[in-house]
Amino acid sequence: FEEQWKNLLNGEISSHYEYKIVSRTGETKWVYQRSVLIVDNKTGHPTAVEGIVSDVTKQKLAEMVLAGSEVKHKTLVKNIPGMVYRAYPDWSADVISGSEALCGYTKNELASKEDNWLSIIHPDEKETIFQEGRELTQSPQDIVQTYRIKTKDGDIRWVEDHKTSIFSETGEFVGIDGVIFNVTDRKQAEEELRTTNERLEETVKERTAEIEEKNVALRVLMEQGENDKKRLEESIVANVKELIMPNLIRLKNSKLTGKQKVELNVLEANLNEITSPFASKVSSSYLKLTPTEFQVANFIKHGASSKEISESLGLSQRTVDTHRYNIRKKLGVSGRGINLRTYLSSLA
Repeated sequence: FEEQWKNLLNGEISSHYEYKIVSRTGETKWVYQRSVLIVDNKTGHPTAVEGIVSDVTKQKLAEMVLAGSEVKHKTLVKNIPGMVYRAYPDWSADVISGSEALCGYTKNELASKEDNWLSIIHPDEKETIFQEGRELTQSPQDIVQTYRIKTKDGDIRWVEDHKTSIFSETGEFVGIDGVIFNVTDRKQAEEELRTTNERLEETVKERTAEIEEKNVALRVLMEQGENDKKRLEESIVANVKELIMPNLIRLKNSKLTGKQKVELNVLEANLNEITSPFASKVSSSYLKLTPTEFQVANFIKHGASSKEISESLGLSQRTVDTHRYNIRKKLGVSGRGINLRTYLSSLA
């Protein structure tokens, strides 16, 4: 205040300035003062100072709040990891921040006609971006566009452009607010993942084809094995019928003792079972028996008496009866009133 007053006294015609005062009630206020020096026309000497002092406290406080908001806004925008911009209906744009980090161009360069944002969009995608941008001028909406740009250094980068169309209260298109992020690393990761998935799918197809080939070969081998088994069975049956059975028939027609006849009948029955299609289906119950018990059970199944079994196997009849008891016990039919011959016949 004193400095401004000295300036008036030193020849300045007018001055204006703001300063704070303390009112009678102790309240601090901002005032605006404009002063004019009054000069005597005859002598040319200053005679007085006239001025107006206005209370501008509300205005000053509003300016301080606005200044604080602008600082916060600038700080917020500066911290956004992308390029913030506003585009206008004539396709011009104001870049707020982040252009150099994103594409290498300064805000002023992107504001020129030569190097605007549209000029650095990849040629293959420029028309699509342009058409989608025109749709934003028709109604309020938000869209996200992913495309490539060419940086000032000539590199190709992927960006993600988040756009919001702005309309006035009367429905007139005003412009587009947006922020653009560099998503090159993400796109590269997606491409690597896609390539990896394609390789895995190809590997799976190759392995599946290999497994299918092996399955076909295995089926051929199994079919061949079944055919070989069938031919072997047919060969055994043919050999038994052609080479063994005729001799058994001649023996049966010869003079035999009772013991020999029993043994021959058992032998013939066993040969018939061997040549039967079900010969391989021997019951697991027989596996519980000793070799001698197995022989005794075989005679019993074919109707031989204990005496005939005793004579054929060279065992005492008491021993045969013991074997009969053990066979019943091991097969779980002891004390159940089941005919042993019938039960053994059911274990084909």
